Amino acid sequence: GQKSRTFGAEEIAYDTPVRVINEPTIKGKPLDQPFSVISIPDKRNEAVQAVLVELIKETLQERDSEGHQAFAPSDLAVLLNSHTWEPHLQKLLRENGIPSVIVKEGNVFTSPIAVELRLFLLGVANPSDKGSVLGAMATVFSEQKLQEIPALADAPDSLAEQIAAFSEMKRIWETRGFAAMVSKMESSGYQLRLATKADGRRQLADLNQILELAFTAIKQIGKSPDALIDWLTDRINRSNVEKDTPEYSKRLETEGEAVKIMTIHGSKGLQFPVVFLPNCWNLCTDNDHRNKIVIPAYHNANNGHKLTFAFSDTAQTLAQNDQLQEKTRLLYVAMTRAVQRTNVIIPPDSDIDADEPLLRLLQNAKDNFARRQQADPTLVSPIAWLHQNIPQPTDDTRPAPAEGGNWQELACATPRSFANLRPSKGSYSSLSPAVQTNGDDDERDLDLSDRSQQESNSISQHDIFKIPSGATIGTCWHNILEKLPFQTTEQEISTLASEELLCCGFLPSQCLPETALTIQDLTVSMLQKTLDYRLTAPDGAQFSLRDVGWDKRLSEQEFNFSSAKASETTRELAEIISWHWQSDLRKAPFLEAMATWNRLIPQGFLNGFIDLIFQHGDFFYIIDWKSNSLEGKLENFCQEGLTREMASHGYFFQYLLYATVLHAYLRQTLGQDYSWERNFGGIRYYFL
Repeated sequence: GQKSRTFGAEEIAYDTPVRVINEPTIKGKPLDQPFSVISIPDKRNEAVQAVLVELIKETLQERDSEGHQAFAPSDLAVLLNSHTWEPHLQKLLRENGIPSVIVKEGNVFTSPIAVELRLFLLGVANPSDKGSVLGAMATVFSEQKLQEIPALADAPDSLAEQIAAFSEMKRIWETRGFAAMVSKMESSGYQLRLATKADGRRQLADLNQILELAFTAIKQIGKSPDALIDWLTDRINRSNVEKDTPEYSKRLETEGEAVKIMTIHGSKGLQFPVVFLPNCWNLCTDNDHRNKIVIPAYHNANNGHKLTFAFSDTAQTLAQNDQLQEKTRLLYVAMTRAVQRTNVIIPPDSDIDADEPLLRLLQNAKDNFARRQQADPTLVSPIAWLHQNIPQPTDDTRPAPAEGGNWQELACATPRSFANLRPSKGSYSSLSPAVQTNGDDDERDLDLSDRSQQESNSISQHDIFKIPSGATIGTCWHNILEKLPFQTTEQEISTLASEELLCCGFLPSQCLPETALTIQDLTVSMLQKTLDYRLTAPDGAQFSLRDVGWDKRLSEQEFNFSSAKASETTRELAEIISWHWQSDLRKAPFLEAMATWNRLIPQGFLNGFIDLIFQHGDFFYIIDWKSNSLEGKLENFCQEGLTREMASHGYFFQYLLYATVLHAYLRQTLGQDYSWERNFGGIRYYFL
């Protein structure tokens, strides 16, 4: 059959398009006008951005057919012509209580934090070199203020203290490894300092990725500080050459609920429920074919479509057509990213260049619908033609936050684990019957994200369920409990909670929806209840975590458990456990979960981290912190609900593995003084 032509290019043909089968809906509610064109009276950037923020707020307040919030912040995407708008737009959204994330493509080693990390590592590796130490002190990883550094250069005693500190870090690096040195770096509080920067969350995400890549590189290049610095230097120098290397591609800043801000070009191949296009009416810029100072180029059809410079007037015309087709293709990408709704913001026609693809597209849409409406006057346009004035600033310096989402004042990426180094090892999580793994497991057994809380029809009356669930808040609570002295005051708990919440991208003082309480209030309350909860020892004695001192606890204790002689899959383990548990009715949910348990076991060793080991009296205990939301329903935290959760996530295998690890550890450290019956206190799971 006859082929249709696309983008005005005769050589590009495609089959006649067909109408989509399913009409757009919002959670079951039909959407009659999935395309909106919002006309505004001003083309200035600040005016367009103000309208855009209002449109996003209105979208987040929409309701579906059942009266629930129709869209979460993560359902929305803003597609821009370039990266120019991104920082200011994110600031505007943050001021309006709307979480957002800038999605940037490119090589992670082009990030400024890569250069700062290299400078700091040079200072650590060369503490005897005054210049290297001063350079390291000028980075965000040092607590030293920039204005104080010149004076230090002429103060031998003060500089000697800094040199001693860097020498100690070098000693840790050489004797205990890079991971231990990174832990020492973290104690300086650089995460909090980065969190206060406008692009702090982006830099933290880049830093965490670079550190993970560094840990992986150490396997190949060795543990020498100089070798790692050379590797990092080479990655920075080659970042433009290696810009398309997948493992070096920048990651998303956050996996939480956030509006995505990105370029149209970067959105290719992606889809979003709702898309906003605030400046696609200006795809042709002053640097294109209209600027005769720049010599344009075009793909010459008479020369194998090779790129050809346009020096003559005829070639200029060809170049203009070529670039117009490219802009039209880019507009096509922008217009086809939304699943449910596309919102286009345009200024008056007089402010738009007559050659803009969008202007011609919208005019064609008007003409086509006018012809169709003549045949059927009842026809409703699928395009909503709207007019909106520029929002006027109010006296309030802080507008009310939009409903829903995880509001972030100081945007900070969640610290990531850096332990996943060897392909020949696995973790408890990789063997758990509940987890779908792709083989790239993190040895820290982080709790599974439970998004069903936010989608549940029943709203729990328990205030803590107002906190958005997921891995981010779970990581934050784990960090607090790792650093928190159990014998402490409410004020100290509040201070530490505020710092950690801020580092993980939360606004500690921001009130949650439908409550006057803040995330900090609820976190502090939860921590106090955790510390005060009464535990019973095997001998009947009562105590709480407040009775446990720093010298009696080990947090985030790493272990390596040999699996070289284990069977190939977990089937044999399941049979052994089933044989021992078959007569215990309390284990019935676990036995049911093991029925289909058949994971591959790494033929090397299992690696993991135990959240907390502590001693009270003669007994040693294990604690595992769980932040699973259990659908946000209080009734799921009863004995039956917790047993079901333990079974569904395979925690029965986790506590058997942890108990075996602690048994081996105590037998090795206590020797003949150790007895399982006399010293093992048990395992406690705290569902926070």
